[in-house]
Amino acid sequence: MTEPKDPPKIEFPCPEYPISVVCDTAEGFVARVCEIVACHDPDFDHGTLVVQASRQGTYQSIRFKVLATSEQQLQELHAALKDTGLVRMVL
Repeated sequence: MTEPKDPPKIEFPCPEYPISVVCDTAEGFVARVCEIVACHDPDFDHGTLVVQASRQGTYQSIRFKVLATSEQQLQELHAALKDTGLVRMVL
């Protein structure tokens, strides 16, 4: 029997920490995501942003990288994204 693995540990600060957001497609929402991310990472590089629509265009995946400075910062970013009401999942 194998023992369960511990989740990977993040060493802070962690530059270029990848985050993926799956959300409903809505006009102007990518800009809103950028605003939210910039509040939690003032040096957010919009050049890391990749948006991909689902086949039917109902959902979109938004991927980007941030400078992760703490677990609290990541939790607050996750909560702010979910609070929009359009985000289905944050990975």
